[in-house]
Amino acid sequence: MRTTTYWWQKNYDAAVLEMDAAQLPSRVKDALKSIEERMENCIVYGGVEHQAIVEARRSLGALKPSRS
Repeated sequence: MRTTTYWWQKNYDAAVLEMDAAQLPSRVKDALKSIEERMENCIVYGGVEHQAIVEARRSLGALKPSRS
């Protein structure tokens, strides 16, 4: 069970929990931006936080509307 919370997770949680479809794209964008900002800093690739980021990106990808 993960007990560590990372600063970028606030925006991730806001996106995942968003119920208003009109607000969802903005929330997803903010979450992805936070994750990208974190990835610009030194993190341990393959470490716990990196794995959390990989999983978060995968989840956010499922929330993004497909472009036709």
